[in-house]
Amino acid sequence: MYINGFYIFKSVEEFPDKQGLHLFDIDGSLCKTTDQLFDHFELQLDFPAYFGGNWDGFEELLNDLSWANAKHYAIHIVNIEDLLSEEDPEELETFLDILLDAASQWSDVPNFEGEEEYRKRSGFYIYLLNTPENLAWCDKNRIEARSFK
Repeated sequence: MYINGFYIFKSVEEFPDKQGLHLFDIDGSLCKTTDQLFDHFELQLDFPAYFGGNWDGFEELLNDLSWANAKHYAIHIVNIEDLLSEEDPEELETFLDILLDAASQWSDVPNFEGEEEYRKRSGFYIYLLNTPENLAWCDKNRIEARSFK
């Protein structure tokens, strides 16, 4: 199932077996605050040392990922209901905007000369497991179901 940028699977075993896929595991229970989210993503995605721990830097690095040296990238989020749970709702909105923008950017928007060809061969995906908690979170955050592209 595809829900506004999120791919929903019944189990980890159903994740696509894409050659060259770099899967990043993100645990929402370790990202209850914005600072925790930045720290966890920095560790899990091995952000470069110049990451400034802010939304602008976060967005820039999600749209780059060149240091990860893979053909495809996927972020698998567990415990998503805990994600930014100790922050104002605007922080979660900002995170979702950036994450979904990154998925869109990776699918069709070149930012530099030659990037269009690279991105035709690459992908950026967001994976969730099909659990009642994840589906409730999608519903709560107005992420509506639609068919695969």
